[in-house]
Amino acid sequence: MYRLIFIISMIWLCNVSCSDDHMPEPDINKTAYIKIRQNLFRSATMVDEDNLESEQTIKTIALFLTEPSSTKIVYKYINIGSMDMDKYKQVTLPLQESELGKKDIYLITNYGSTNLSAVETMDDIKKLNTPAVDKNHVLDPNEGFCMYGKLLNFDFTNTNSSAIVNAERTCAKYKITLTFPENPVLSTDNTFVIANEASYTHIVDGLRGGIQDSDYFNIASPLALEPDGSGKYMNTVYMYEAEKAPQIYVYTRINNSSVKQEFSVDLPVPYRNYMYDIDIQIYENYNSRTTRADIKEPQYSIKTTVKTYLSNH
Repeated sequence: MYRLIFIISMIWLCNVSCSDDHMPEPDINKTAYIKIRQNLFRSATMVDEDNLESEQTIKTIALFLTEPSSTKIVYKYINIGSMDMDKYKQVTLPLQESELGKKDIYLITNYGSTNLSAVETMDDIKKLNTPAVDKNHVLDPNEGFCMYGKLLNFDFTNTNSSAIVNAERTCAKYKITLTFPENPVLSTDNTFVIANEASYTHIVDGLRGGIQDSDYFNIASPLALEPDGSGKYMNTVYMYEAEKAPQIYVYTRINNSSVKQEFSVDLPVPYRNYMYDIDIQIYENYNSRTTRADIKEPQYSIKTTVKTYLSNH
């Protein structure tokens, strides 16, 4: 008798536990999210001399979604937060993954006062320019570099992957170092000016052309090359991507002379998210001297070495 009751009880428990009403339902209504990650200038390290914390400032974020291979924007999210130095930022969308399906995703950050509310198609995005700079107000990392990124044909219903969009800076970084190898203290008063710098670029990559000649400028006031204590004089500047190569003019007072000497050299063409190490060396040319007021003065020559680094995801 007891054995029969036990068997009946086991059958009843099995029916309860195996009932369709109590089976866990597949999670088909998960909230969709997108992760934003920055392409760094040189290495994967978040903070070093190549990737300063200030360079990773993001003050404004906008996302645009289209159907795959379509130009019409079906969802757009403007001014959806900010981002300081971090591995990534997660943006939660007011939609379910099942609603989105597959989408092309486009990202713009640090767009300043640019009006994005009227953007309806990808053609509209391709017409957008970065916030402008000028001879009195050059690119400042603390204000946030305009960035652009995209992720195409992403399937939000694929639970095995995450929507990660890499933000790429629309400017290049130039690390400038001046030395006097034969005499490290030959001059302690060193400045420079950048010429032929673009005042803006197109936000979308691959559209470097179309910047008018009148939209290039020369920096109004010389910038200091600061001593680092080891005989080097350094500074860092940033320039928007452009077709034309900028020039650098270095001004130095040799042996504390009252007369500044000028040296100039072409810099590499700025490509977005590239970093250039510019090593400028000034040498005395012992085989060439000038005579002024019965005094023989040496001539000086300039040697420049450029190292180029691509961005690293």
